[in-house]
Amino acid sequence: MDNEEPLAVLVHRFDGGWETVAGGMLTLSVPAGVATDFAREAEAVLLGTLE
Repeated sequence: MDNEEPLAVLVHRFDGGWETVAGGMLTLSVPAGVATDFAREAEAVLLGTLE
């Protein structure tokens, strides 16, 4: 994932990160205290990229 991708920018804004594991599966992590807010905003970002 490129650092300039909208989801990457969002992950960094929430002090999270990502790692590629198990042959290419991407795992995202954010602090538990912001997980709900992150999920809400990530859904909006992902919907915008799928339309």
